[in-house]
Amino acid sequence: MSTKFRAEFIGAVEPGAVFMERGIATHEGHEFASGGAFVADDRLVAYLGGVTTVTNYCRGKLDSGNVVTWKGVIIGRYSIVKSWKVPCRHMGWYSMSQVSIVLNDGRRYHGRSQGPGMIVKARRIAADRRTK
Repeated sequence: MSTKFRAEFIGAVEPGAVFMERGIATHEGHEFASGGAFVADDRLVAYLGGVTTVTNYCRGKLDSGNVVTWKGVIIGRYSIVKSWKVPCRHMGWYSMSQVSIVLNDGRRYHGRSQGPGMIVKARRIAADRRTK
């Protein structure tokens, strides 16, 4: 049996909008749902896109790319500002990155992620909030 994927949105994925996404996978007749991207005026949860960027990231190159929803809709651009190793009892080490994000509508956020292909959690830059 095949697995099918879809996303449901509350709100519109458009510049300046606040929205929430839910990713749904259907496998062997059973549905599994999880939170997807979330964009609000003061914070966001999204994904750092781009398969080619993962290769560069693993080679130690700081990178940039698209910020996407779970479904893959491009909502902005990111750049990895700095990365560092964090000790982990189970995996030895993993990388954490400081990420700078600019959404398609110009809103700016800073947050952290484990790199391309992973989730990013960010807060809107305070100076950006004061100017709007």
